[in-house]
Amino acid sequence: MLVYVQQGAILEKNWANYISKDWNKDTVWAICSQFSGLKLRPKSEQTRWKISFSLDAQASLDVIDDLQDLLKFCGLSAQVIFSNGRDVDIVPNNCNKGKATAYLQQLLKVEPQTTIICGGSGNDISLFQLSSPGIIVSNAQTELLQWHFKTHYPWHYLTHYPNAAGILEGLVYFNILPFPNSWRSQPISN
Repeated sequence: MLVYVQQGAILEKNWANYISKDWNKDTVWAICSQFSGLKLRPKSEQTRWKISFSLDAQASLDVIDDLQDLLKFCGLSAQVIFSNGRDVDIVPNNCNKGKATAYLQQLLKVEPQTTIICGGSGNDISLFQLSSPGIIVSNAQTELLQWHFKTHYPWHYLTHYPNAAGILEGLVYFNILPFPNSWRSQPISN
């Protein structure tokens, strides 16, 4: 995840320096290329701070742990993010949605408790590791649901509804939006 400021025009330099620390994309790529179960995604999915693969349908999920272990053994500052049952992204240790959100909270002087995070995929797990209230939609991917049921932080809400309806449900739960029955009492204007 990249952090852009000034209407998306400029990459915040401090953030770029932070996520680049100890990142060696070429060496990470050389290690990843040894795993036959990983299929490189199109060039449009690659960035300076992300190497993106799809997990071959025939490959074992052990590839994810094996790759993370090998990167760590080699002393590389990289993390493997598995999401949607197939997507494998390798990014710097300092780069994920949770760290980017915490960075923005600090940059904008926003308290974590005043930020509602939402998600439904394995690449959102780092968001939910923050102390911010969180909304996990009911149709979340298996890897996020497994993480949620294992950790079960009380400041997270697992919705009954999927997608945007689930986010609306969560906003009602956290009292950001009024309870829907109160909407009926509002006058209807033409």
